[in-house]
Amino acid sequence: MSYRKLTQSEIDTLVAGGCEAEDWQCVEVAAVGFDAKQVRRVRFSGQVSLGSTVDLRDAAIHDCAVGDAVHIAGIRTTLSGYEIGRGARLVDIGSMTYHAGATAGNGVRVAVANENGGRTIPLFDGLTAQTAHVMVFHRHRTEALSRAFGSIEAYAAQIAAKPRGCVGEGAMVEGCGRIADVRIGDGATVCGAALLQGGTILSRPDAPTEVGVGVMARDFILAPGAHVVDGSFIERCFVGEGCVVEQGFTAIDCLLFANGMFAKGEAISVFAAPHTASHHKSSLSIACGLSFANIGSGSNMSNHAYKLGAVHQSVAERGCKFGSNSYVQAPAHFGAYSMITGEHRNHPDTHALPFSYLMEEGGQSMLIPAVNLFRTGTLRDARKWPQRDRRSADRPRDLICYDFLNPYLIDRILSAIDLLTQLRDSKPDAKYYAFGNCSIHRHSLQKGITYYREALDVFVGDYLISGGTIDPSDGPGRGAWIDLAGLVIPVEELEVIVRGDLFKADQAFRQVYMRYAEYLARFITDRYDLTDADKRRVYLDRYATTLETVRHRLSKEAAIEFFGVSQISFGMDNPERDRQSDFLQVRGEITADPFITPLLSEMERKAEQARQLRE
Repeated sequence: MSYRKLTQSEIDTLVAGGCEAEDWQCVEVAAVGFDAKQVRRVRFSGQVSLGSTVDLRDAAIHDCAVGDAVHIAGIRTTLSGYEIGRGARLVDIGSMTYHAGATAGNGVRVAVANENGGRTIPLFDGLTAQTAHVMVFHRHRTEALSRAFGSIEAYAAQIAAKPRGCVGEGAMVEGCGRIADVRIGDGATVCGAALLQGGTILSRPDAPTEVGVGVMARDFILAPGAHVVDGSFIERCFVGEGCVVEQGFTAIDCLLFANGMFAKGEAISVFAAPHTASHHKSSLSIACGLSFANIGSGSNMSNHAYKLGAVHQSVAERGCKFGSNSYVQAPAHFGAYSMITGEHRNHPDTHALPFSYLMEEGGQSMLIPAVNLFRTGTLRDARKWPQRDRRSADRPRDLICYDFLNPYLIDRILSAIDLLTQLRDSKPDAKYYAFGNCSIHRHSLQKGITYYREALDVFVGDYLISGGTIDPSDGPGRGAWIDLAGLVIPVEELEVIVRGDLFKADQAFRQVYMRYAEYLARFITDRYDLTDADKRRVYLDRYATTLETVRHRLSKEAAIEFFGVSQISFGMDNPERDRQSDFLQVRGEITADPFITPLLSEMERKAEQARQLRE
């Protein structure tokens, strides 16, 4: 943009409008389109540039570059050190300042997953769930972490070298208290925030970020499309794409990634991979890693029983649910898709047995392996997550594999079958088996083996009827896999990525993400002999039979939700006469359920498809 000095006539107009300046020679305006009449009661100091068609009222502006069509009004103390993009709106603000040397949250150290600081990482505005997972949970990769942390420090220094902060095009800042050293992206909305200090609000027109009423935030970074509203408090935090923090939630030293939902409760030193939900007032999570988790009302994951400091941590792998009033005393480790209820003070370690129920009986942790496989709640969760992806479709930062049965879990299931078989065979006559500081009943153990085998049948059958390719070649995918904060990838590919700079690894992770189908073909061909036509027919037979079994089980489970005890409290004033009709009006028929009926139909269709393909 071309600028010029003010004319004497323009200065006279500004003065007549109640404006003043330390030095009018330090104020420059757009060569075309500046109207002095649109500037009233403004005090200028330092170097100031004003774009065309600006509308400025009642403000003190120091050392700022104000873009075209910007509206500023009611700055109660000062607006200082900002470049303000086209069409931005700054109204009714106590103070808004940016100081030289500020990093806007970049380089801030976050003691995530371990309060004692053993997993501390520096924030930067390009952080993703995948890079963060490696930096937080792979501390043994000392060389990779040293490179990454050095790059982040250098990047923070680059930010600090910028003389001004920024307010992006079309951004709106209104009704706020104090804002200091905060960079604000395009299209962001910051309305009613009480205090924002030392942070970056990334935003795009297609993924606008919102900061709402009463919010207090220090040393933070918000990804595009994040929403921090309703008097929430965050300190030393990263909030990811489509992530919602609302209703007074408190988060300190936390990394909250894509599509998370956090309300009312409290989180300290929490690593929350995508789709983690904690939205009950009494929930407390401390020093833990979560992924696709659901934290129930009154649930408490803490590390209170320590002697050498807050050194303990807990991990809940993908899809875990914590029932109301559940309590977990760190350390603890739960396998994927586990359901945890009751109190567990004896440090359960069930990571080798995914899809399990962990319950408390008389102070003892009782484990029921695999029972959470093919349950209505589990399947509903797996299907709802992609439907609740609130991110922009254009290059999301966090990479998420939504496959319910994926290579990482299949390998866990294969190992779990071996584990349970060995436990059973070691004591054939035992009533209970000890594992991971839990007890497993003999009947539950045998059922667990059956359920895990059903999962294997469904996995390979789904692949065959989908027309998946058969790839016996060597290459990534045949070996071990890892669930990297939502991205399921071969360990072999991860090893390649970490040899580079994690600070710049986004594109490398994306390339791996795009090749998932290729890796999956190698994995399943390696684990199953799909090159033999007779064996494929056997797999299809087992698949069809298993689907019928699972379908029958789900049908019985769903029926419980429509009959018997589920009808208690309906027809309140005359249950004997009105219960059934009241229930039908409120809940409807089971055949009209929007989830279970289509699911059962889909299973029936797939079983028939398998039978036809077999022929």
